[in-house]
Amino acid sequence: MERHLVDDLTGAYQRAGLADALGALASEHARSGAHYALAMLDVDHLKTLNDVYGHATGDAALKAVAARAARVLRSGDKLFRYGGDEFLILLPGTGHAEAESVLRRVRDQVIANPVEAGVWVNVNVSVGVAATDEPGAPTDQAQLFERADARLYLAKRAGRNMVVASEVAPEPDPGALRETRLVGRDEQLAQLDAFLAANAGTAEERVLRLTGPAGAGFTRFLHEAGVRGHIAGRAVRSIVATAPNHGVYLRAMEQAYRELLPADPTEGEVAERLAYDAEGHGLLVLLEGGRWLDPGSRRLLADRLRKGGAKLVEAVPDGATAAFPATLHVALEPLRPAEAGRWLAAALGGPADAATVAALAEAGAGLPARIAELVARLADEGALTRSPQAVSADPERVRALARAGAEAKAPPELPRWESPLVGRSRWLAGANPLVRDARLAVLVGPGGIGKSRLAAQLALELANEVEDTRWVDLRAVRQAAVLPGLIAEALGLEASDDVEGLGRQLGERRLRLVLDEVDGIVDEAGLLATLLDAAPGLQLLVTSRMPLRLADERLIEVPELSVAAAGELFRHGMERVGAEEEPGDAELHALVEKVGPTPLTIELAAAWTRALSPAELGAELDRHPELLAAAPGLQPRTARFIDVTRELMSPWEQEALGVLATVPGGFTAEAARAAAGASPFFLLALLERSLVRREGARYTVHAAIAERYRAGLRDPAAARERVARTYAELARQVNEMPRSESSSRGYRLLDAERANLVFAWREALERRDTELAWPLARALRGYLDVRGRAREGLELFQLAESQLADAPDTELRGWVADAVALFLAQRGRHAEAAAKIDEALALLAPHTPGDTAAMAWNTAGVVAGMGGRPDAALAAFGTAAELRRQLDDAVGEAQARGNVAIVLSMLRRPQEAFAALEEAAANYRRVEHASGEALTLLNLASLGRESGLLEPEAVMAHARAALELAEGIGYANGARGAATELGEALLLAGRPEEALGAFERARDWARVEENESAERDLLGRMAAARRAADAALREQVRGAGAEAASEG
Repeated sequence: MERHLVDDLTGAYQRAGLADALGALASEHARSGAHYALAMLDVDHLKTLNDVYGHATGDAALKAVAARAARVLRSGDKLFRYGGDEFLILLPGTGHAEAESVLRRVRDQVIANPVEAGVWVNVNVSVGVAATDEPGAPTDQAQLFERADARLYLAKRAGRNMVVASEVAPEPDPGALRETRLVGRDEQLAQLDAFLAANAGTAEERVLRLTGPAGAGFTRFLHEAGVRGHIAGRAVRSIVATAPNHGVYLRAMEQAYRELLPADPTEGEVAERLAYDAEGHGLLVLLEGGRWLDPGSRRLLADRLRKGGAKLVEAVPDGATAAFPATLHVALEPLRPAEAGRWLAAALGGPADAATVAALAEAGAGLPARIAELVARLADEGALTRSPQAVSADPERVRALARAGAEAKAPPELPRWESPLVGRSRWLAGANPLVRDARLAVLVGPGGIGKSRLAAQLALELANEVEDTRWVDLRAVRQAAVLPGLIAEALGLEASDDVEGLGRQLGERRLRLVLDEVDGIVDEAGLLATLLDAAPGLQLLVTSRMPLRLADERLIEVPELSVAAAGELFRHGMERVGAEEEPGDAELHALVEKVGPTPLTIELAAAWTRALSPAELGAELDRHPELLAAAPGLQPRTARFIDVTRELMSPWEQEALGVLATVPGGFTAEAARAAAGASPFFLLALLERSLVRREGARYTVHAAIAERYRAGLRDPAAARERVARTYAELARQVNEMPRSESSSRGYRLLDAERANLVFAWREALERRDTELAWPLARALRGYLDVRGRAREGLELFQLAESQLADAPDTELRGWVADAVALFLAQRGRHAEAAAKIDEALALLAPHTPGDTAAMAWNTAGVVAGMGGRPDAALAAFGTAAELRRQLDDAVGEAQARGNVAIVLSMLRRPQEAFAALEEAAANYRRVEHASGEALTLLNLASLGRESGLLEPEAVMAHARAALELAEGIGYANGARGAATELGEALLLAGRPEEALGAFERARDWARVEENESAERDLLGRMAAARRAADAALREQVRGAGAEAASEG
């Protein structure tokens, strides 16, 4: 071919001769059917190569690509220089499969070795291939070229440095943003280049920290850093740490090296891989989410940075915590409007109009990630318009989307463990898809095997697959009937005592519940199947020592640790307690064999190494072969080693931990001192020996440890009594709080201690100890009523009726009968409730007037009202109010008057109801009972609005007064109700903007309450107020326009 048709730089044919060559192949194909293929080849990141090293280096790279490709291409194949960084290859007489094979050899040849061009640089290529013998292949040469070019684009989108010869994928969404070059980052790139080229002497000098607001383009900048590191010949490893990664041992290193490391690698294997990269090539680590970096990976990376050969670039958005100290900080600032316009033009594949650019730049605060999110949302709802001139969107819609921006989803609240999750990566990888797809997944294994820890990890990893994830601790639950109430409480729903009611609240919501330690209700596990039927969007992840025997359960067995993983966990445990002796592998494996490779026993054994060497621990096990006894649900070696740890303690320590093991629902340090005489120093010693776990301010004893220590108690009955008296005393303290405090702070205390209160109640009844039962009876009646747990309340107080039937304390029996009547009424058993309250009043007749009798008359009013007997209810509430007056109990009297008002409202007698409420408010005001006054003012506002007794301004005045009182004392429930009522009144008054503010205020209080059902309701009210405000604004604009037109 003539000299003028050859590219001077690369030696490839010039593009000018392409049309003739391609036309000849097309003609021959049309004449004889001879197939041919066409490939588009792009030199990856040539602009970066030119920017960093200069055009001479870029030219050398192009020459090398052409020369290396020519070595592989066959004699009839033709290589054309198509553009600045692109080549086109024609392959005559070649079908699809052969063309793909040839181009893979071309790519392999190009990337095989670095290119020498003053410096050594790595060069990669992306290739798209098309051939005429493919199914559905176009016969037109232009269409064949378009297919190859489209596949080249796919190769770039998929990560570059690859050959794509498959069918063309559907066109990307027209709203999707293209990967763009960095805009407005020249200064920062220069700092990056200087950092990569510098000879650093310390670990801090080997770290570059990127700072700036979240959304400033950290991921894209790190990608560019990786490109430059790769071109320079470094091994580049990327880590994106997230919350689920933090607790998994070496998860970040596994992410960075993938198939280059074995599953569940040891620290030694990872350190060897890091050394290979650092010493052989030079290592560049790109890190996002450093705060979630698992401790093992953090330690190994820090060690490698100290030794040299490695550099690290860490993205640390404003407010985030860095994983590594750094000498050099590079700030990514928001883009200026002009820069945002250039970035959008590149990202959208065409310019956006000035108004759209301005709106997006302002709404996205100049941050590429936020702007990209807004563009994606505009595209999703069809609000992005493309024309030949520009891409555009309504600026008002842009601003509205920015205002309604989705809040970042917080990770679920799950238990946390201090020790790393070692040797479980392969198991997690296999279990993850099983749990993701199962309605009912059951992790099965003996006590101490690590089921709870793995369930928490799986729930964390899968949290984004569902709307919400919640943990429900069932270790102290022995009756399945209480499960709906516990689930409703965990989800912030209205109290529910039955599966049907809970199912109605859950509806179609996509939720995952982790039910931990269901062993106490495994005989009633059919309730779980009923729950799943009632809530189609619900998924359950359950931990159990045995299968549930349900039709749809997916059993996932939790195995023992491998010996290597057990050894690694043991070493971590020794390090945590500060043990100095480093055991050899043989000694460690021998100990693992004796204690068993379960996480619980390994951590227990490691915790003792501060006092005993591994050899001494092994000797203790050898001295106690008789302890190798069967224990239900535990492996023999697990049971024996727990028993050995018990033998290593003093008799007092054994008994103290045995008492604490008797507490079913965990305990505070104060309760530990009261029940077992356990000092904070003793608790600290138990923590150090992994015999208890701390969760916030509470301590728990692992179920397997608790079983063995309870079994060793000298006097189990005395231990149970000490525990019961501790929680009866707590109940007494709550009972003595002022009413407003007991029903808020007091009941929150009881929420945490519910299982322990029930244990104490049953123990008191078993002993028929009325003195012990009284404070518990007072606390449980009010608590279970307020929390809506009628089923549980009925069961507990009917048990008391049976156990105390002959007790001489008639006032206590009257209290119990009153509670039974109340809970019967709440369960809809009105006739039984009426008979039972009459029985209670008869028992309490000798104690009238008195607090218990006044309470029972109030209950009589509730029972009558719920049973459809309003006149009897009015009479009973009136008696209750009079008794409270005689007792000089202004608060109780006010509450009774409030109940009278409720009945009068039901009877459609609003004036009388309003008067009763005003009298109640005056009583509350007289004794300065702020919460009662706030609630009564709220009821006055609501009744006044609904009945029309009050004008809107008066309704708002009552609501504002209630809100001021409630907020002044931090009364969340009252504040939420008052702000909601104020919002409704403002809406009725035609003031939607102010109503929106009131609903937002109520929403904030719902969050304080952690009341999710109320929050959802308020979000709906806010949306309605926002629509009303938008409609009012549009009407105002139209009115102004019409007025202007008429004036014109």
